[in-house]
Amino acid sequence: PSPTVTAIPGATRTNLSLVSPLSDYGISSPVDAPQEIGTSNYENSVRFTCASDQASPNDIVYEVAGYKFLTATIGVPSNATNAAGNSMTITFFKDGSTSQLGKTMTTSLDHQLNIHLNLMGSSQLEIECSAITTATQNVTSMDVVLGNATIGPS
Repeated sequence: PSPTVTAIPGATRTNLSLVSPLSDYGISSPVDAPQEIGTSNYENSVRFTCASDQASPNDIVYEVAGYKFLTATIGVPSNATNAAGNSMTITFFKDGSTSQLGKTMTTSLDHQLNIHLNLMGSSQLEIECSAITTATQNVTSMDVVLGNATIGPS
């Protein structure tokens, strides 16, 4: 018989859209499907809405043990009905703690941000988001996309 080959976490690149979140708080309508940010299409994307009715920032958590990097394009989807005049802030944390991974990023409609985030030593990746209406600074609900998001060895 052929030997069984066991996949080693982190040894291959995995689309984040194929990974089920461990948990989420204040996140609604998660969708794993192709998305458009500006004029660019992203086949393997994760899209969700950060809700406005939460007292604290919203988050979604993924298991990333054994993976070294998250690579993605972050932005507001072109067809988001709740995007005009709003901005989204995204922050990444290690293992549900206050240990921030990378810099806090802010995006808005047609504004794409490329990330290559170092996950080494992390078992869980918490993606925290909050949206505001730019003119009033009031908290609002807004969609965000992690376009072609992958976790992998490089």
